[in-house]
Amino acid sequence: MEFSDQALVIHVGKFKEADLWVRFLSAKRGLFTAFAFGGSRSRRRFCGCLDILNQVSVRVSRPKNGGAFLNLQEGSLLAGPQRLRKDIDRLGLAINCLKFIQSFEISAESAPDAHAAACGLLELLENASTPPPLLPLFFRLRLSAGQGFAPRLDSCRICGRKADSLPRWTFNPSLGGIACPACSPSDGQSMRLSAPSVQILRQVSASLPQAWGELAVSADLRRECGEAIDAFIHYHVGVAWGKNGFQRI
Repeated sequence: MEFSDQALVIHVGKFKEADLWVRFLSAKRGLFTAFAFGGSRSRRRFCGCLDILNQVSVRVSRPKNGGAFLNLQEGSLLAGPQRLRKDIDRLGLAINCLKFIQSFEISAESAPDAHAAACGLLELLENASTPPPLLPLFFRLRLSAGQGFAPRLDSCRICGRKADSLPRWTFNPSLGGIACPACSPSDGQSMRLSAPSVQILRQVSASLPQAWGELAVSADLRRECGEAIDAFIHYHVGVAWGKNGFQRI
């Protein structure tokens, strides 16, 4: 079997002196890994395209013996960030988000949304004058929503009261969304969330990263949104940031 595709390089590792394994995110296939034999030396087959954050066109095949591993036959560079690679802070934000992508087994069904979110993230980091302070958390919320882990932020999860009807709400990860003060469970998990914070979380979970550069988020809103997203990801996705990346909890 052989196929050609366009994909984003999200991780590159070395397993022999000149051989690489490369993890891609494709809008057609989701996450897949292919081995590039001679990838760290070959200029003819890979043209220096096997760097993280690159958009590439690839040709991939399976071994003739029917093995499960994919072999990267050739690749060519379509696009790569310039400003992002030279700014260590922006690069760190990008890598944090790409590591979160690998927390999921992104299938072909949910691949278009994940790929669009990842490409939108790189576009924002490449072009924005100042990236949003909560960018990694915003990205975790957005990617999770596209993978079926979307919090309910339009109304109270218990009584159904609409989100725009009150100035204050609570967010409860076990409920998977917001509750009005009268319905808020007394389980110790609920946290305060103002109406502007609810609106920001709704916008982030329903839009691509390119739209986040215009969000006005004060210090208080950052705290509220950050705590809510972090609690939701811990509870529903089951991962937390560790020393070497995201780990299952």
